[in-house]
Amino acid sequence: MTNWSRLAMTSAIALALATPAFAQSTTPSPTTDPSSPPTQAAPTEPAPSTGASTTTSAGGTLTVQEDGQVLSSDLLGMKVVGPDGASIGEVADLILDDQNKIVGAVLSVGGLLGLGAKDVGVAWDALDVQETDGSAVAMINMSKEELAEMPKYKTLVDIKVEQQQKMSTPAPTTGTLPKQ
Repeated sequence: MTNWSRLAMTSAIALALATPAFAQSTTPSPTTDPSSPPTQAAPTEPAPSTGASTTTSAGGTLTVQEDGQVLSSDLLGMKVVGPDGASIGEVADLILDDQNKIVGAVLSVGGLLGLGAKDVGVAWDALDVQETDGSAVAMINMSKEELAEMPKYKTLVDIKVEQQQKMSTPAPTTGTLPKQ
């Protein structure tokens, strides 16, 4: 993965995580009977706070990282270990769905010092992120060999490039000349 791609993905993740969540409106929906009283949602308890407010204005400005929140920079490049505790790769990228939720991770496995490594995709819930010796580590219940045997993860850009290459490749010839 190029540095530009990694920067773009990190920026996209940061933007997605910084986007405020909008609560469900308690404004009553219009009814056919205007004399019926409006219904309101039951009051809810505010979320527990660590003492500092993360949102300081209606614009959704975040000021403090709270307990339970993780920065994308802590996840990208994170070491991945197998069931035996041996290092088997690193998190190369994160996969977000259309709701901006992390649904998977692209792991860079195999190779030596990044050369010859292959990117494979796994579901996010297949990883168990833990803190070990002051840094985050993702544990997966698969061996290095199992991950190396998985097919390469293809991005939408990879698929588009493959399709363009197939369309631009000339049809194979039979090796015979046409009769005149």
